[in-house]
Amino acid sequence: MGTSASFGSRQTWATCLREILFVEDELSQDEFQSVKGIEVYQDEQAVMFLLEVLCGLHSPVLGETEVMGQFKNYLSQIPEDHLLRREPGFLPFLQNTTKEARTKFLSATGSLSYGQIVRRWLKDMPDVALWGFGSLGQELWPWMREKTSAVVVRQPRALDSDVPFLVGQTPKATAHVIAAPLADEAVRALADRSFVIDLRDGALDHPNVRTLQDLFAEIQQLRREREDIVPRCREFLRGKVEEYFSRHQIRPFGWEDLCG
Repeated sequence: MGTSASFGSRQTWATCLREILFVEDELSQDEFQSVKGIEVYQDEQAVMFLLEVLCGLHSPVLGETEVMGQFKNYLSQIPEDHLLRREPGFLPFLQNTTKEARTKFLSATGSLSYGQIVRRWLKDMPDVALWGFGSLGQELWPWMREKTSAVVVRQPRALDSDVPFLVGQTPKATAHVIAAPLADEAVRALADRSFVIDLRDGALDHPNVRTLQDLFAEIQQLRREREDIVPRCREFLRGKVEEYFSRHQIRPFGWEDLCG
C-alpha cells in the first residue's frame, strides 16, 4: 500500500494514503517485487479490499467519509470503457453496499478526537461561547466555529475576521466550552444557567457540566465499540461479495487484479 510509483497506462485511483491500480492483464510478480509495500488482490479478494477502503476500514479514522468522496471524484473523470464501468451493475453494487455498511456499522465511529466529541455534545446547542484560545482552544475551534458566537480571551488578539474574539466580558450563550484556567466560581456561575463543557484539570462537579474525564470515557467506549464493529462490518461485506459473485459465473468486470 501507499506507493507513488508510476505504472504507465494502468488505471490508477490515488487516495490520500495509497494508490489503487485496476489491472486488466495477468500480472508478472517480478514486475512488482521492486515496489516496497505493494499488495495484489484478485477476484473476490479484490472487490472485498476495495469495499473496505471505500467504507473507511483502512483509514486512520475508522469510517471517515472523505475516501468515498475521492472515489466519486475519480469516477467522474474516467471514460465509459474504464475497467470499473465494463460490468453495468458493478458500480451500483459498490456504492449501495458501501452506503448500507456505513449506515449499519459506521455512522458514529469516526468521533475519536476532542473536537469531534465536543461537537457531538453541542449538536442541540444553538449558541456557544469558547473560553480560551490556546493550543486546546485552537484545536477545538474548527469543530465549533459554526455555532460559536464568541471566543473569550484575556488579552486583545490580532484581528482575525474568522474568530469573534471577546475581551474581558461574559457572553450570553446556551453553552460554554472552557479551555482556559477559569476559577471554579466563574465556571459555576456559567453552569447554573447554561450547559458547560469544562476541559480544565480538576473540572467542576455540577449536573450541567461535562468534563475532560467524561470525554476520555467516551473515547474509550468508542474504541471498544470499534473492536466489535470492524469484524462485523467485514463479515457483512464478505457476504455481499459472495452474493455478487454467485450471480456472475465469469469474472464480472474484466480486470484480473487489483493492487493497493
